[in-house]
Amino acid sequence: MNPELVVFNKILFQEFRPWMMNQTHETKFKEMHLGLAEVPPSFSLLYEVDFIQPLTFKRTFYSKLIHIASITYPNSISTIVSSVTNASEFSFWSATLLTKAIPTKFEDIERAILDRESQLEKLSKSLNAIGSDKEHQDNIFVLQCLKYHAIWIFLEVQELLKNHVSNFITEETIHLKYFSERQPEITFVKQKLNKIAPIQESRIVNPPVGFQPLGYDFRSGITNLTYSTLIKNSMSFQNMEVQLFLSQIIDLQYNFIKRKGNKDLLAAIYHALISKAFFSEYKHPGKQKIKTLDIRKYLDNRYGSDIDQQFRSLGKNHEKLNEIIGKHYWIENLLPC
Repeated sequence: MNPELVVFNKILFQEFRPWMMNQTHETKFKEMHLGLAEVPPSFSLLYEVDFIQPLTFKRTFYSKLIHIASITYPNSISTIVSSVTNASEFSFWSATLLTKAIPTKFEDIERAILDRESQLEKLSKSLNAIGSDKEHQDNIFVLQCLKYHAIWIFLEVQELLKNHVSNFITEETIHLKYFSERQPEITFVKQKLNKIAPIQESRIVNPPVGFQPLGYDFRSGITNLTYSTLIKNSMSFQNMEVQLFLSQIIDLQYNFIKRKGNKDLLAAIYHALISKAFFSEYKHPGKQKIKTLDIRKYLDNRYGSDIDQQFRSLGKNHEKLNEIIGKHYWIENLLPC
């Protein structure tokens, strides 16, 4: 598994480019912000970003989106590092992440800052700017926020691989090497004063009262898959299951709630989870490929549902599938694993 900065790419090149959302109303950004679910760190972070206070809902939405993505990526690296057993693998990941993957993202961000004339010095401290300049101010904020979170990610990953890094790079060096702007006198990337206790993979932040997300198999059935084999990121998956409960798709006992529209909705969620790579590609041992049918059967067994017909139908009708997903912001904006 080679983790990617998916959300960073979406902000720089795809549907979340802030300048492509200049006509989006503030109330929409407020709604989008409320639909974002926190992702807690799975290890003790050493750094944090203390960036400029977001003064608009657009900035608030992007701040949270970027922060969540910046937690998700080191979480993935931490999982990889915990499974590495020899020095050559550590060297591979050190070279891949610290000299290729993250520096490439630095270069992408720097290019966007230059192309969009979004240097930090051009960011106004007030909201007096109006019209198109106000939109540009928001976009400067987003790109600069992205930059400092990318630096944060690099420093955290470097710490995770510290025993296999020959030359530690500081934030100042990152600025000098990859960005045309110098490091600010008061940096936005700070060392945390107190380390947090490691969070177990199955822990969920603030689950609804009475609902207990389960990071394991709890039903017998005909499925030939297990939770640990199929689920890539237990925390992300359990957070998704919290949303299933909040959306009244499953009850406290994980039983599917039979009400109008729920079968199509759950089938759409299955497709969304598959497209966002929530599941492993292969069974171990043997590396037999996991089929979508296997995933559908496993999930149906987990929730006591039977949505084979709806799942197959939506697989052929992408227009209807996208329509259902588009009506539920939390599904549309599940972060890929």
